[in-house]
Formats: sequence, C-alpha cells, structure tokens
Amino acid sequence: MPESLDVLITRLDEIEADLQAAVLAHRAEIAAVSPEHRTGATNLVRYTTLRQQDLRDLQNDLLDLGATSLATAEANVLAKLQAARNVLAALRGPKVRTGPTSVGPAVGRARVSRDDTGRLIASAKLWLVSSDRPTPPAAPVIPAGRPALTVSVDPA
Repeated sequence: MPESLDVLITRLDEIEADLQAAVLAHRAEIAAVSPEHRTGATNLVRYTTLRQQDLRDLQNDLLDLGATSLATAEANVLAKLQAARNVLAALRGPKVRTGPTSVGPAVGRARVSRDDTGRLIASAKLWLVSSDRPTPPAAPVIPAGRPALTVSVDPA
C-alpha cells in the first residue's frame, strides 16, 4: 500500500532539495565545464545524487499510483522528479480555497469538428466583436462545423 500522498510529496521535495544542495556543492566543477555542456553537467550531478539514494520503496509507491518511477530519469532528473510530484499533487485533488473567488468573465469553448476517426473536418471559429458596441452583431452562419464562438474584445 503506498504511503499517503502528502508523505510522498514531502519525500520528493526532500529529494529535490538534496539535488539542489548537490548542485550548489559542485558549482565550481559545473562552472569549469564548457557553457554548452553545463546543463548536462548539472543534470549529471543531480543524477548521481539521485542514484546514491535507496529509492525502491518510493519507486514502488509511485508506480502503484501511476506516476513515473524515476527509473528513466537520466535525461532530465529534475523534470522527472517534478512530473512525479505534479501527478501526486493532482491525485490529491483541488486546493482548498481560503476565501471566495471573484466573479470573472464567463469561459467560452470553441471546438473543432472531427469525423469518427478523429480527423479534423472543420476548425474552431471565433467571432471577435468590439466590447464598445452596445449590441454585438450575430456571428455568421458557417455551413460546416460548429457555430462560431463570439468573443468580446477591448478595442485597441
């Protein structure tokens, strides 16, 4: 059974802090590397630091939850670690808000039309109208596809 999501997220945060500390500890060596290879040198320091830790339990817990197991982190250790953390944060659910949210503009959805195989039939259409008009003109009738989404924009 995997650890709680909060425990796993904390563990990933600790590993990320260890990686950052290792990069700082090796900053002189990294600076001595040719500029076009510094990113790779930084990643190598992170990778060797990561592999010096026993991650088997963490990897199993991540796999059980459908997150990356960090087994193929060689190419970009930090990105793999952050991807695993993002999956765990998403599994934890939405953030609890501490107060009411302000009311903003409505969200519109412009959609494409596709056939049964997923091929594009018609692009999404936007009908841009000036927000200074009291009554915006109606969107044109489009023969194929979905109706245009009317979007009010500020005149520039």
